[in-house]
Amino acid sequence: MTITHNKYYDMFHIGSIIRNKDLLSQNYNVHINITKQKQGGSNGRTYQMIQIIGSNPNIIKLQNAINIIEIQAENDYLDHKQRKRNRKKKTHEHLIHTIITNKRSMENNPFYGL
Repeated sequence: MTITHNKYYDMFHIGSIIRNKDLLSQNYNVHINITKQKQGGSNGRTYQMIQIIGSNPNIIKLQNAINIIEIQAENDYLDHKQRKRNRKKKTHEHLIHTIITNKRSMENNPFYGL
């Protein structure tokens, strides 16, 4: 018996699900439809609805696979945020070092303050 299951997934994870959509559809013998319906969450994130059409056992197996994809996508996103913080911190430290160096070089200039 064919049923339709609707579930909202985090927008940060939708890209990973889209990339694996065809492979998941073939492996689990279901049809995956990513709708344009979106909903805001209480944590400030946006969620998008995915329709899964197929038999109940196949849908359950597919949801287990999607949960693994979501975990990997979340880890990738957190790694990206950490790299971004590190780049910003490194740039800020370099900027402060440059300002201090420029100030010292100006103080050694005999024409400084004239």
